[in-house]
Amino acid sequence: MRFLTNVFLAVLISFVAVVANSQDFSNKGREFWVVFPPHQPGASPGTPSLADLSLYLTSDRNSAATIYINGVSFGRFTVTANVTQEIVLPRALTYISGSESASTGNLLRIVSGKSIKVVVDPGMAPIVVYAHMYAGTRSAASIILPTSVLEKRYLVSSYKQTTNGIVENEEAKSQFSVIATDDNTKIRITLRKNGVLSGSIYEVALPKSGDIYQYQDDQDLTGSEIESIPDGVNQCKRVAVFSGSSALHIPDTETAAGTSLDPLYQECYPTNSWGLNYFITPFRGKDKAIFRIIAQQDGTTIAYNNKIKTLNKGEFFESNSLNDPLPVYIQSLNKKPISVTQFAYTQIQDQGVGDPEMIIQNAIEQNIKDVTVFLSPKKAIIDQNINVIIKNEGISSFKI
Repeated sequence: MRFLTNVFLAVLISFVAVVANSQDFSNKGREFWVVFPPHQPGASPGTPSLADLSLYLTSDRNSAATIYINGVSFGRFTVTANVTQEIVLPRALTYISGSESASTGNLLRIVSGKSIKVVVDPGMAPIVVYAHMYAGTRSAASIILPTSVLEKRYLVSSYKQTTNGIVENEEAKSQFSVIATDDNTKIRITLRKNGVLSGSIYEVALPKSGDIYQYQDDQDLTGSEIESIPDGVNQCKRVAVFSGSSALHIPDTETAAGTSLDPLYQECYPTNSWGLNYFITPFRGKDKAIFRIIAQQDGTTIAYNNKIKTLNKGEFFESNSLNDPLPVYIQSLNKKPISVTQFAYTQIQDQGVGDPEMIIQNAIEQNIKDVTVFLSPKKAIIDQNINVIIKNEGISSFKI
């Protein structure tokens, strides 16, 4: 049975497409790093459909950029103002194989030669980059953050890792990818599995710019910490971190075979970009949603819907729209930054079309006045929509 792929992934990710910290950086930039992580084959009739990855380049001004794969130019592409340019990347040169080729145990390794880098021509206008990976009836997309806003510390977002009982999907994994943006990068990793600290803290050396550390696990990796550290000679370097799953269904309860799956694919926001106040709104046509709140520091006190929770570093609290009807206002009471992630249910578990999705939200204090979105009809996307969070006084002047 074929299922419609996620119909709101591109638009919602696009609308939350800014990371602003104390220096007011945004998602527009001149250099970007991208990863094409493991993605379970789509459930096409007969032969499974292998994944592809498209990059979407856009800007509010004319520009041009070159895409490099493993340091070699794949091509220079012009960007016309307010027009989105799609570039389909060669799978053989960019895809990182995962659980489908490592059927037993977890997968952790350093990958060289698969890096994807986008660089704007000198003197040209900054651009915005999105990535969309898709296979059969499966699909996931992410905003790509410019190197200028990347930092040295991240906490991973993912979800409880389950399949739907179909044999070929039993190897689906929770995962994260770390990309070195400079030579001689060293990272320290503190794993959490299903919310609990797991194993010893360990370190990984990424010798070359573009080297990728890929980790997969059968358990939810949410709250795992990734930190760039000095290596004894060099100072800590910026890294890009992506997280999610190669395939799962939401909620995590096992159901009859035939329940649809999708990957989760988001670039994580560095911890210095986290905020104190968030709104969670419903997806159009979808009644149900799950949200998670992750703490950056010990003793973080969070208020929502007249409830209060206290979390320590890396811990998260989960609720859903059945227990806490949307919209929900979430606030850090003691001014310790938090991250909020929203999840959509598997299609068969909710009304409306669209499969599981993960959206890492932006804090209210990071809102911006304008944004350019991208949309894709690929792989049975038949419905598209935009969620807008805006102050009351801005409604009369709001324009699309």
